[in-house]
Amino acid sequence: MKMLKPATKFIKNSPIEQFNHILSEVAEAHFELLLSSKEKNADKNTNIVLARELVDIQVSCETMLACLGYNDEERDKLRRHVYEKNKARGYYDE
Repeated sequence: MKMLKPATKFIKNSPIEQFNHILSEVAEAHFELLLSSKEKNADKNTNIVLARELVDIQVSCETMLACLGYNDEERDKLRRHVYEKNKARGYYDE
């Protein structure tokens, strides 16, 4: 599964409701980061819960874009634009 899909259950959320949902997901990820940072030998397995929370943030952001009315093609175009902007800034090792 490569492409993020918005959570259709929340597409009718207002932008403020969905943004608040994003913030709640960020808080959950922050909590998991604090827990995993206490682990002396944290590795990929230790961080799996944090990783899943980070993906929840991605899905919540994708849902926010859908709430704002962007369809799959438009969201893909936005991602390409941001990728190209970041590439021009030298953010990627290519």
